[in-house]
Amino acid sequence: SPPRLDENAAREPKSRKGQVRLEMELLLEQAAKEHGIRVIALRAGDFFGPGVEGSWFTKAVAKGGAKASQLYDLTRVGHSWAFVPDLAETFAELAVREEELPPFGGFHFAGHWIETGRELAEATRTAIGKPSLPIRRFPWILLYLGAPFVTFMREALEMMWLWRRPLRLDDRKLRSALGRVPHTPLDEALRRAVAA
Repeated sequence: SPPRLDENAAREPKSRKGQVRLEMELLLEQAAKEHGIRVIALRAGDFFGPGVEGSWFTKAVAKGGAKASQLYDLTRVGHSWAFVPDLAETFAELAVREEELPPFGGFHFAGHWIETGRELAEATRTAIGKPSLPIRRFPWILLYLGAPFVTFMREALEMMWLWRRPLRLDDRKLRSALGRVPHTPLDEALRRAVAA
């Protein structure tokens, strides 16, 4: 993928998970074209926010939320993060405009672009209010060691390219459709995420 990805970029997944997602989208596009089913596909980065469990943010960056004893720096490259309340509001606004959209409406939700994992960990530390909270590099080696035994670790390794190469979602099409995309400032979004 190019570093900045818009909705017209070629879809050529290399991973099993990416192939499954592409097949699902193609089925939905076909249903929209042949059967008049209306589809809104809203692609986003990694999730964080109140009520979000099982994400890289809750399982790695800030495990334990406001009670975290340390934070993790996941990457040296830029990464897209989606604050779930903003994503949900965006989807609701698209749904209200459903009749104005094409039968298959594919959109990118840019969310928050964070230049490095360290930057996210430092902003999270500020949101928690513990300036001396240690930040450590994420121990990726554990995924390699556990992959033969733990399904999640195998799947995480398959998607590791997302942590080694920047992938920024271009949301110009979404902005054109909505005019304004919900966007909570990062410091507030992180405070709400770690408090939940």
